[in-house]
Amino acid sequence: MAYAEHLRRYFPAVRGVTYLNTAYAGALPEASVSAMQAAHAQAGEEGRLEVVQTSRLAVIRQQLREHLAHLLHTNPSTIALTTGAAHALSLVLWGLTMQPGEEILYAGLGDPDLLLPLYTFRQRSGVVIRHLTGFADGDALVAQVKEALTQRTRLVVVAQVDHRSGRRLPVEAVGEVCRARGVPLVVDGTYGAGADPVDLAGGFAMAYLVDGRRWLCGPFGVGALVIQPGWWSALQPAWAGEPALAEPAAIDAWGGFLLAPDARRFEGAALEPAVWTGWLESLRFLRGQAGWDLVFTRVMGLTGEALDGLLDLAHVRVWTPRDARAGMIALEVAGHRANALAEAARSRGIDLGVTPDGRGLRVSFGLYNHSEDVARLLKWLAETKPESPSKPAGD
Repeated sequence: MAYAEHLRRYFPAVRGVTYLNTAYAGALPEASVSAMQAAHAQAGEEGRLEVVQTSRLAVIRQQLREHLAHLLHTNPSTIALTTGAAHALSLVLWGLTMQPGEEILYAGLGDPDLLLPLYTFRQRSGVVIRHLTGFADGDALVAQVKEALTQRTRLVVVAQVDHRSGRRLPVEAVGEVCRARGVPLVVDGTYGAGADPVDLAGGFAMAYLVDGRRWLCGPFGVGALVIQPGWWSALQPAWAGEPALAEPAAIDAWGGFLLAPDARRFEGAALEPAVWTGWLESLRFLRGQAGWDLVFTRVMGLTGEALDGLLDLAHVRVWTPRDARAGMIALEVAGHRANALAEAARSRGIDLGVTPDGRGLRVSFGLYNHSEDVARLLKWLAETKPESPSKPAGD
């Protein structure tokens, strides 16, 4: 892994801190930061000329689709660029035709970014939202989905990686169950894309949600929706902007318009070019200078190394199973509140996250981490003695 150690030098954020919070936001490579600075400088010096901006942005966005398609094993035509996973899920929900009383099942979601689109859709449409919980492993989830599907189920939404435990969920198997029953599956790749391989070529999911700021090392406000061709005409565009048109002139003053023939029809207003430029440079770096095989191997190796060390700490309870791990580990420390622990870790130069429910610490690894980061984490946890030996916090 000498080459991976070499690549670490291109991420300024990891030089002064033990950066173990990729599940919140990945570190930006220097190339991404430089590209965004250059784009802002260019806009300031040249002015934001419409012809130049439009043509330049169209090229950048298409290159983004091509890089994402390579990562996810799909076609660029299936990809609509969004502002994140919440935007992508909202496009699916508001594009469907659903009646009051019909059902949506979901599992593994916990961030407000994904729950709010579901809740607001329920509030305005009258659909029933059913939360699948309590599954002990992947097989149990598949069985639970199979049992929960009814004639009123119109959609299933499952996270590739469970928000709380860090467990990699068997979304492919869930997709087969849904396909057999004629119910579309949406996979939330918020904690999966860029950390855990997924192959969308088989079409096990109707849609896949991408948040670009985490393991894909993009700036805030970038993401994507991968939507299978069979749904391009079935979903109604919920937010329509110029990028959704077949071409900029494909609209008239009398209400006529022509949408793009592929997933671009779901795209809204174009964002600041610097943001897309920065994400493009991050994806170029991860694919070109690192290579996705190295990224996945690095992340899996470091999570395994950390799990081995955590087994020796009796006061630490790990929620993430070794055989179903991805890029993050969730844990709790006896007698300590997660938020207080995260603050204490930051005072020691270790940046950790907290699970959305506030009960556990979340340790997440990226390409730029190394074994010394694991050692610092384990040393700090070993020194963090339980305040109450009788009962773990939150039980």
